[in-house]
Amino acid sequence: MERVLSQDERIRRAEELYARRKMQANCRTSATVNVEDVNTNKITKKMLRQFIICVIIYISFYTIKNIPNLVPQEVMYKISDVLEYDINIQEVYENFNSYINSKSQEQNNEGLIEETLAVSDSEGIIEESVNNINQESIKPAQAVEETQVIEESSSLSQMEIDAQYIKANCSIIKPLEGEITSRFGMRNPTVPTVPKYHTGIDIARVVGTVIISAIEGDVELVSSHGDYGNHIKITNGEVSTLYAHCSKIYVKQGDHIVQGQEIAEVGETGNVTGPHLHFEIRRNNQYVDPDLILQF
Repeated sequence: MERVLSQDERIRRAEELYARRKMQANCRTSATVNVEDVNTNKITKKMLRQFIICVIIYISFYTIKNIPNLVPQEVMYKISDVLEYDINIQEVYENFNSYINSKSQEQNNEGLIEETLAVSDSEGIIEESVNNINQESIKPAQAVEETQVIEESSSLSQMEIDAQYIKANCSIIKPLEGEITSRFGMRNPTVPTVPKYHTGIDIARVVGTVIISAIEGDVELVSSHGDYGNHIKITNGEVSTLYAHCSKIYVKQGDHIVQGQEIAEVGETGNVTGPHLHFEIRRNNQYVDPDLILQF
């Protein structure tokens, strides 16, 4: 006849079984340490190679930009946009560390679950361990949900993010009413000297029509050089606006301008095919489509 075990003996045997399983799990964990180190080193090397490639590409773009007449003008506009983009090295480093930590946390959770399931046939001693593991697993799950929310918001382009920032932090109005003859982005001009990539919006009016400031800020630049002809740049923090091809300019560099103040008159100076205002909006010197901010 099979001997009936007492409650104390069942608990003792369960504890012995749990101790043996725990020792085996610790041995498996120590055996996988080197594998984890190898995986981490592979990821680090891959990140380093990608960073070096990005640096080489960036240097190539910079070299091309500073050699005149090497590439068409519209390509130069695109290269300029790339070179002006701000790479946040700190953010890349933090994302890399976050990825490594999340992988380590997943492996630790898997080890704890395997260890708990190995002694799940014992008496109620294991139930408490399973509950503890489930409680620890709640935090990574919450972190995953928060990460998904961040990833959804990061699906926006940088220009759309900049446009949202400008609308939320800066009051801006239209500098001029008139016919829109060219909008932001790629276009097919009939005149070869006109750039194919348009960095602003063109508003056609007769010469002498008054232009007002779209924002409050300081006059950062007043110039008559280049394709812009007579132009003004007004800056407020990270946001700046540019008014080009003017016939007359009422303000000077360093002046503080209030929103709606008369600053210039429509003209046809610089590289133009007729009188109009070329109007640009930028954040940290990055071009932003005016149609994302204002209704023209």
